[in-house]
Amino acid sequence: MRPETLAEGEGISTPCFTADGRTAGYLRQDSLYGCSLETGEEELLLKDVLSFVPDEKGGFYASSREKGIVRVQMGREQEEVWKPEPVEGGWIQGEKLALSPDEKKLAFARRRYVDHREDPTLSLFEQNQGIWMIEMNQEKEMEKEKGSSVLTRISPDEPPFFARMEQTGGEPYPYLWPAKWSPDSSRLFIWQDVLSGSMRSDGIGAAVYDTVSASIIYPLAGQEEAVLPYDENVVFGEDNSLYLLVGAGREMAFDKELVWIPPETGAVPEILRTPGLVPQSPRVSYDGKSIFFAASKELEPGKTVEYPIWRQLYRMEKGNVTELTNGTEYSSESPVLTGDGSSLVFGRVDREGAMSIWSVGTDGSRLQKLVDLKENIGADETNEQYPAAYEDFYGRGSWNSIMTVYTFK
Repeated sequence: MRPETLAEGEGISTPCFTADGRTAGYLRQDSLYGCSLETGEEELLLKDVLSFVPDEKGGFYASSREKGIVRVQMGREQEEVWKPEPVEGGWIQGEKLALSPDEKKLAFARRRYVDHREDPTLSLFEQNQGIWMIEMNQEKEMEKEKGSSVLTRISPDEPPFFARMEQTGGEPYPYLWPAKWSPDSSRLFIWQDVLSGSMRSDGIGAAVYDTVSASIIYPLAGQEEAVLPYDENVVFGEDNSLYLLVGAGREMAFDKELVWIPPETGAVPEILRTPGLVPQSPRVSYDGKSIFFAASKELEPGKTVEYPIWRQLYRMEKGNVTELTNGTEYSSESPVLTGDGSSLVFGRVDREGAMSIWSVGTDGSRLQKLVDLKENIGADETNEQYPAAYEDFYGRGSWNSIMTVYTFK
C-alpha cells in the first residue's frame, strides 16, 4: 500500500470522502473544494462555506450565508435545497449540517445575525432559531415525480441575544445544535451548547432527538456529568446505543470516563471502567462487542501534566481492556474504524514531534505505517509544545487541521 497526494498546501482542513469513494471534499481556507480520486482534478464547489457533509452520490450538501443550503457536485450546477427568507437589518443562515445515513433527513441549526453597522464583518449573532430538519423528497431526487422537501423545526426558537442576557442576568444560556445521526437514521445526537467559551471548554450537556416520537431526550439528565463538545468523543453503536466521553473540566489528563447509554428511552447510563487509564475518542465495533479508544495513563500523585499527552490504543471486550499499541517511541491518537471493521486507522507522534498515520488490526496485529506527515508538533515557533494546527488544548489533540489529503492504493 502506498500513499498518493491528492491535495496539499496552506489552509486545507476538514477532509472527507463521498460514500461512492470517488470524490474527496475539504476546505481550503473557507471555500469547499472537490477532488476526483480517479483523475486528481480539483474544483471549487462553494465559497465562504459554513458547513458541509458528503452524500452517497458523489456530492456534498453545503451552506453559506449567500447561498443558503445547496447540493454541489463536481462538474454539475448547484442545486438549491433551502434558501432563508430575507430579514430587515440582518440575515439568517443554516449551520452545523448533519445528514442522516439514509440521506432522507438533513438537520441544521438556523441562526439570525444582525448588522449593527453596514460593515458585515461587525455583525452579531442575535438569535438561535432552533434546529430544523429537511426531509428529502427522494422521488424528486430520482426525477420520478415533482414535489418539495418538507422543512420541520425540531427544537423551539430561543430569545434574542440581549433578551436572553436580561432573562438570565448575564449567565450563559444553552442552545442546541445537531452533531451526528444513529446508523438507522432514527436518532440525532445534539449538543446543548452555551454562549461562553470558558464554560463550553469545561463541558456541556447532551441531548438526543428521536424521530419516531418526535421528542428530545436528555440521556444525562439529573446527573452531574458533562461532555466536552468534540464529535470524536461521541459515537452511536449499530443498535442505536450511545457511547460518550464524560467528565467536566477541559483537562484531558484526568477525570474522564466512558459511558454507555442503551437505546431504550429512559435507560440508565453505565460507566465503562478503564482502570488506570484516561480514555478518549471511543469507537465501537459494528457487532457492538468491542469498544476501541485512545488513552493515557492516570497521573501519579504529585505529578503535573506534560504536553502532548502520551497515549496508546486499547480494546475493551466484556469489560476486559487489552492494549493494541505500546512502546515508548510513539503516542497513538484518534482511532477510526475502517469500513470492513477489521482495522483502526490512527495518528501517531514520535518523541521528536514527527507525525504519521498508521493502521492496526482490531486484535492488535498488522501494525503498519501508512504515511509520514510533513507537520511536526515541535516545529511551531509560537509555541514550544505543539503547532497551532494540532489544537492540543489541555491535551485534547486534533488531527483535523493538519491535513494533506491522501489516497492509498
